Amino acid sequence: TWATNLAAAPKGLAFFDETDFAAGFTYIMSSEADFRGADPFPGTSASAEQEPLSEFIPHAYWMQPISDQWKFGLGVYAPFGLTTEWKDPETFPGRYISTLASLRAIDLNPTIGWKVTDRFGLGFGVVARFSDVELNRYVPFQNPFTGGILDAGTIELTSDFEPGYGFNLGLLHRYNESF
Repeated sequence: TWATNLAAAPKGLAFFDETDFAAGFTYIMSSEADFRGADPFPGTSASAEQEPLSEFIPHAYWMQPISDQWKFGLGVYAPFGLTTEWKDPETFPGRYISTLASLRAIDLNPTIGWKVTDRFGLGFGVVARFSDVELNRYVPFQNPFTGGILDAGTIELTSDFEPGYGFNLGLLHRYNESF
């Protein structure tokens, strides 16, 4: 689809001749994920379940011809989404590694497409990616008298929803209508 062309590389944008808009989402879900421990810690008998994964990954694309040769496109989309959260974090055997990991990203991608010839197109876009992360885990402490591991505290790392910038460019040569 043209939306995929715009998101993946702007070269396909040059060949569209009318205003178009597409929006939607990808729903990612998982009903189960398990943790199995390893030796020496927490041991092969350790196990746990992950909270069910439920993520909506949105996208919206708009394309507007400027002239027969020049096109403008705008994409607003999440290139990925991920959350890993473990049930019962206070007793989760892997709590010293992670109890929650969440990563969000939203891209804003204005793009220009140029139809150089009827078979050759170029495109260029800038990308502003706004993203944040949240990472939570417990801090272990080894009791010097018993050798046992105790929970000494928790760490919660969160970032601001900060921008980063990049670009995309591409070229497309249509050898014929089938290729």
